[in-house]
Amino acid sequence: YDAWYGVPTMPRFDLTNPESRRYLLDVTGHWVTRFGADGFRMDVARYIELDFWRECRAYLRGVSEDAYLLCEIFGDAGAWLQGDTFDGTMNYVGRQLILDFCAGDLTGVEWSMGMERLLASLTPESLQASQLLLGSHDTPRFLTEVGGERWRLHLGTLLQFTLPGMPSVYYGDEVYAEGGGDPASRGAFPWGEEASSPLVDVIRELAALRRGSPALRRGDWQPAAVGDDWVSYLRRHDQDEVLVVVNRGSEPVTAPANGRVPVWGVAEPDGDDVVVAPASGAILASLS
Repeated sequence: YDAWYGVPTMPRFDLTNPESRRYLLDVTGHWVTRFGADGFRMDVARYIELDFWRECRAYLRGVSEDAYLLCEIFGDAGAWLQGDTFDGTMNYVGRQLILDFCAGDLTGVEWSMGMERLLASLTPESLQASQLLLGSHDTPRFLTEVGGERWRLHLGTLLQFTLPGMPSVYYGDEVYAEGGGDPASRGAFPWGEEASSPLVDVIRELAALRRGSPALRRGDWQPAAVGDDWVSYLRRHDQDEVLVVVNRGSEPVTAPANGRVPVWGVAEPDGDDVVVAPASGAILASLS
């Protein structure tokens, strides 16, 4: 008997044994066919041989043609996203870029360069199918990592809902839960606080905007103007285009708007530009 990292309740299966493989595949099929599971998040996927994941993908596609496979990979997940194993990953690289910018550890130029590296490392399809998260059970709470300053979490949420990928809110973030590393990041949900949390409304508004915008859901990403403490970028899909400006600085910033007007956030048009308030952000779109 062998266990993963010596944890006795987490046995390791001998995947050189065809019966072991069949057993695990049958389990996934059981949940899809009997209970209608849409797919699976596979924990610590790098510890399992890639050929098993290829077999798992082929098997699940045979059971359900749109069964979704998400892998938990910290760092570069490119090897698992070649179209023959997983559909997407938990995008911890994107999460770190958001965190570092909101915390003040990256300039706008450095953040934009990091985003370009991320987009170059994954196919557009796998990036769109990946989970864009601010935190999980394996990371300290985002709010804790930005020093408890709630406006920084608000900016992180704006970035999360306007960048490529699928935004995923870790329970408790919407009510400003704090906590360090595991197990402090897994505290109980403070029921009742959701009724008065401003961030709940922010998430609802951003989710509605994203749902109504093909550009935010499926569009390309392109950097626009940046500064030391602010960034702006475009999302485009066919005729739909939006501009996002995020200002973590203590002074207003003026960014080129090129005829677009604010549809969300704290911003005022100024000729061909837009002025975005300190510690805030805005989404702009064309009226035509």
